[in-house]
Amino acid sequence: MKRTAVIPRAERQGGSSLIETVIALFVLTASALVIVALFHSALQRSTRVQGGATARLIAENALGKVRSSARLAGVGKLDPAVLDKTFTDPDHPDYQVQVRSRMHVLANPCASHQSVLEPDQKQLMNNSVALVDVTVTWDDGREVYRLTSLVEEGSSDLAEIAVKISNKNIGPLAEEVLVAEAKDSQGNVIPDVNFVWWVEPITGNGLLFPDNTTSSARLRNETRGFDGVTFVQSGTCRVAVQARYDGQEIIGYSEDITLDP
Repeated sequence: MKRTAVIPRAERQGGSSLIETVIALFVLTASALVIVALFHSALQRSTRVQGGATARLIAENALGKVRSSARLAGVGKLDPAVLDKTFTDPDHPDYQVQVRSRMHVLANPCASHQSVLEPDQKQLMNNSVALVDVTVTWDDGREVYRLTSLVEEGSSDLAEIAVKISNKNIGPLAEEVLVAEAKDSQGNVIPDVNFVWWVEPITGNGLLFPDNTTSSARLRNETRGFDGVTFVQSGTCRVAVQARYDGQEIIGYSEDITLDP
């Protein structure tokens, strides 16, 4: 007859308690490691968010200074090279700031002024705004924040339209070029202004052909009747030019032009 060894109950409970203790310690250690990792990750994210917020404020401040410089430069004197700079933020030495800019071409918004052009002629604004890119780096260049914006030149009053022509006597079927310039009260030329041209007959009439920028036009000593037939109508006329700028509208005139028979 077999005999089975009987393990005392106290010894069985002691063995179970040791295993449970080891498992509990393992679970506790793993939990602590997870909590530490989460805390470290949250701290890193908080530091990165705070660094990004600081970089954004630095970039906006730098862009504001660029806007002020562009306004102070004066009408028609916006120079992207003057706006470019690289520096360390004085309040945050760990942040490096780089400003780069270039002139930006825009489609002309004055649809009514473009009505005199052919459909395939696209009028552009080449000298009114700069595309400015502000880049802020920190953490030894590992973190980067970039802010890009259009910066316009300062506005001015539209005081005069000067209309120039080299020869005020035009022979039959000949042409002369007229050039228009919009100027402020200080005599500075305002760029990217749109012009509308027309001929005002005095004792004669001619045909006018504006170019695709509307800043110049060709006057031909020839006119067209209601039946579409062209002919020379000698006499005198003048050319009128209308411009709009910053909510202002003004008309300028050329000197009297003689259309020779």
